[in-house]
Amino acid sequence: MKKLLTVLLLPLIFSSCEKEEETQSNNNNNSSDVIIGDWHRYTTTNSMVWHLAFYPNNTYEDIIYFDDGSISDYIQGTWENLGGGVYYLGGDDWEDCTITLNFYCDDNVIDVIDSGAGPLAEDYYIKDNYDVQSCSEINL
Repeated sequence: MKKLLTVLLLPLIFSSCEKEEETQSNNNNNSSDVIIGDWHRYTTTNSMVWHLAFYPNNTYEDIIYFDDGSISDYIQGTWENLGGGVYYLGGDDWEDCTITLNFYCDDNVIDVIDSGAGPLAEDYYIKDNYDVQSCSEINL
């Protein structure tokens, strides 16, 4: 009888664990945050191409390309929205930092107003596939 009871209770115990894990993983999904998506850098100071991708699971990738298309630098890490346009970035190959962002053009353009080292003049990140010419909030 004990063996039968054990066999009957095991699936119940495992299914309870699976539901808890699913709930925890769903709590880490920030799919509604405005920063989620693929971004490219617009700058007038240099010609390197920057691609930045923020994912709903609180990870990101920052890829910097040379003019010839080869990769100059690749950083991946985690991000967290601290509120008020302030984001925490933790990286594999560099120190963790907070950045302060302004969002424009229905959240399709980011101005990095403070990267911990001060403002980044003339640098904007534009969400991929957004026609920045349709926005009158900024002058590029």
